[in-house]
Amino acid sequence: MSFTENPSEIVIGGSNDSLLIMNVNRGAITNKIDTTDNTIIMKKTKQIFCASSSGNVYIRDPRTFKVENKIQVHNGTISDIDINNNILATCGFSQRGIMALDPMIKLFDIRTMKSLDPIPFETGPSFLKFHPQYSSVLIICNPGRRISNC
Repeated sequence: MSFTENPSEIVIGGSNDSLLIMNVNRGAITNKIDTTDNTIIMKKTKQIFCASSSGNVYIRDPRTFKVENKIQVHNGTISDIDINNNILATCGFSQRGIMALDPMIKLFDIRTMKSLDPIPFETGPSFLKFHPQYSSVLIICNPGRRISNC
């Protein structure tokens, strides 16, 4: 879920291949946007970042909801994303015989759409968040609820 440019509307993703626009004042779906992939995580900055279970991050225009860019970040599902300034950080799963947590935190510069050096994390990150006051610090949590920063 993410807010749109209109303060009375939200965008809702999910396991179906569409985004729903809902008017929160009326409690009604006002628009349905068909997508090629489901949306499991959504973050909004100047654009809307939609992470999918196929390992893609779609960068959408917040007014038209059209895909501006697509980044293949993991070959399995994405478990979390966060954006700080121009850096996109992701963690997720990779296919290695079986689906397993990817031991790398993937970083992307969204201005140039280039991959940055990944950050290794031995136990496999499940959740991540940039620190709100220290923009270069990333807080990471693994499935065993151990929290680290890098």
